[in-house]
Amino acid sequence: MEKEEGKKTNWFRRGIVIGVAAGSIYVLANKKARTKIKDSVSGCTEKTKHWIQVIKENREPFMEQMKASSERIATIVEEATDDIQTLVETSQHMKSHTQELLKALQESKDEFQAITTKLKNEEKLDLDEVVPSSDDEQLLQ
Repeated sequence: MEKEEGKKTNWFRRGIVIGVAAGSIYVLANKKARTKIKDSVSGCTEKTKHWIQVIKENREPFMEQMKASSERIATIVEEATDDIQTLVETSQHMKSHTQELLKALQESKDEFQAITTKLKNEEKLDLDEVVPSSDDEQLLQ
């Protein structure tokens, strides 16, 4: 498997070398192509020299702009960090409030269940006092 990949890579490299060689021969043989390449390289060189000169002449404004930009970015990052910290603290408070609320709701539920049970027991007692039992019925007769 590795031999096949090596063959493909080797073939690809040969193709690149042949392509570069063919292109070079074409450029060397064609005066119009040589002139275009020479003009393109000269233009690129001139533009590069021009921008280097502009940067050298205006170094201070560029540096001040870069410094101001970096300070703004640092300030924004600090504010974002503070905001994230606030969000984390707030979420922790919300979590504790939620736990307290659940605990209070559970206690209320338990109290209501206790009251309901107590009222049902008292209701049974009251009914027993109001409704005569079978023994009481025999006495009345």
